[in-house]
Amino acid sequence: MEKKVDFNIKPELEKWVLETFPENKFEHASAYVELRDQTNKAFSQGILTSREDHSILLVRGEGRTHDGIIYFGGTGVSAGYSLRNLQEALSDVARDLLPLKLEKSPVKGFQDSTEVHTPDLEYEVWRMDEDIVDDLCTSSSIDGGPRLTSASNLESRWSVFVNTSGAHILQPLHSLILSFAAKIDAESPLYRTVGFSPKRVADLKKIYDLFGHVTDINIEGKLSGCKDSQDIMTGLRDIGIGVLNAEEKISSGRYTIVTPSLTHTHEFAGHACESNLIKPRKHLMQGPYVEEDMFPEGLDLESPGFNLTDNPHAQLEGLDLVATYKFDKEGIRTRPKELIRRGIVLPQKLGSRYSEGNDIGNAECYAGIAIAQPRMSVTDTAPTPDGPRSIAELCETTNRPTIVCLKDVGWVDSQHGMFQLGSNLYDGDGGNPEAYLVVKGKAYPIKNPFLIAGSCYMPLENAVMGNKELVTTTTGACGKGNPTMSEDVWDHTPSTQVGPLAALPLVGVRTFRRRNGDIP
Repeated sequence: MEKKVDFNIKPELEKWVLETFPENKFEHASAYVELRDQTNKAFSQGILTSREDHSILLVRGEGRTHDGIIYFGGTGVSAGYSLRNLQEALSDVARDLLPLKLEKSPVKGFQDSTEVHTPDLEYEVWRMDEDIVDDLCTSSSIDGGPRLTSASNLESRWSVFVNTSGAHILQPLHSLILSFAAKIDAESPLYRTVGFSPKRVADLKKIYDLFGHVTDINIEGKLSGCKDSQDIMTGLRDIGIGVLNAEEKISSGRYTIVTPSLTHTHEFAGHACESNLIKPRKHLMQGPYVEEDMFPEGLDLESPGFNLTDNPHAQLEGLDLVATYKFDKEGIRTRPKELIRRGIVLPQKLGSRYSEGNDIGNAECYAGIAIAQPRMSVTDTAPTPDGPRSIAELCETTNRPTIVCLKDVGWVDSQHGMFQLGSNLYDGDGGNPEAYLVVKGKAYPIKNPFLIAGSCYMPLENAVMGNKELVTTTTGACGKGNPTMSEDVWDHTPSTQVGPLAALPLVGVRTFRRRNGDIP
């Protein structure tokens, strides 16, 4: 361990808030400080290929005037914590405050969190567990197939929040994410991720408890029952050989898609349940901050087995997942929020202080210059107790041609209710090329690239969710536009999805030529 970090800065922040947002002009104001230490390591062929260490100090300030104007400023500096660095960052934020044309949230009876103390919190710069490092390094040396790579991302984060309502919140937001990839070619890695939010550095090895939930869409179960990194890499190598030797070609059309309830529920269900910051606009296409309600209250998705919860307290194997937190970036105590029950859209929408959402406590952001807005935490899809227990059983739920696949890349157009999973360059944006055509219980690796696209409502209709034995998880980051950032720069917040494999009927599939960029 390195030297302790002194985060007893409540007086400093309270003084700054009162000076920057005087009471005679502002009805509410807050300050947020975060120290973020990050260590990234990457391995290939048994060798450490890169290491990056970052120490970033983030400072944000926000206040609403009595006449309803929101002022916001933020910065992120590549520097460790010191009182001098903090004071300089606070001065920069105060100098660069800008007014935002946001309206006040319609939520009534807004309750700020009261003063919170965490006396057992230890502010230390974490170091990666060497046993995990050795495991990652060794696993990348397995030969006999595609080139294998592994990586670790350890992020130790401590945050302090104060506001004019008396809140004082100290909160750890640590994360450990391990990544594994088989390089099919330069543009299409076959990869998996697993991550959690450890409480202390001694807990890092508990990540192995999640290896049994690494996403596996192989009928032969090549990634089932993994105990360590070498198990995952061996499975990816064998799957990669099958992908490279694939001969089956499919045509565009409608298929039943068997896939983990991860990316697709996050993209076209989760985002539809996020409210947007209220921003006046002159015409319908002005921007992404005021949109039509794609999933209005009471909408029947005609999928009684589909139950979706945004759960900032989510655990798997007794471990907190990445993107869990007790308080959001506005100092509001969080709680799980049921969004869809038995296929029916419920009234609550993920909200924040300056949003149209009717349920607060989901204000999040990651970049220093981003204002907090409603974002998903852990997208949690409930398994069906008596649902299918295997991929084969899921494939048997329909008479249509069936494709088993994993599309990690996706986007949704919430204004028009359209989605796309996969990219136009053979998933070259980070997706997975692994996919199978299942015929009479036998799986054939698919050779030609494809994407899944269409209306957000169609895949959910009559969807079948698997049993708890089919629950998998993945961890990454989700990008979304932010009114404090430019239109082509998104704020990417940590994101985790957990849920069972599912069968989605009547899904549109479009094929295209490999790596030529053709739009289908």
